[in-house]
Amino acid sequence: MDIQKPLQTLASLARGIDPISKQAFAKDSPYNHPQVIRDLFTCVDYINERSKQIRLTPEQIKQKNIDKGLPINCGMPWTPELRQQLAEQFRQGLSVKDLANKFQRTNGSINAELKRQGLINDTSLPPF
Repeated sequence: MDIQKPLQTLASLARGIDPISKQAFAKDSPYNHPQVIRDLFTCVDYINERSKQIRLTPEQIKQKNIDKGLPINCGMPWTPELRQQLAEQFRQGLSVKDLANKFQRTNGSINAELKRQGLINDTSLPPF
């Protein structure tokens, strides 16, 4: 999906310009209300940032994790093989902490994947 055209439309609206006619909106237009302007610019910024994140290679994501002091695989997708390994090792009795260290992920990521696989539920999660 090409996001550039819709992004240009949002940016135009945020600047108070009709994206079709290229004319400025009237002063009493809802597009000139400060809250609407802020919200539109927030959306434009979010989409731009998200687009940058989507374009990162796995190596770039891992480097970003290292730079932030996060586990190297934080935010990386789970492959079917990794899911199977996680389930097997959990069934063998490894703790969430040990699994997080082994798979280089956060405890939350391990808990979420175990829950997704039906191996734990909310009541079996440790309290924070």
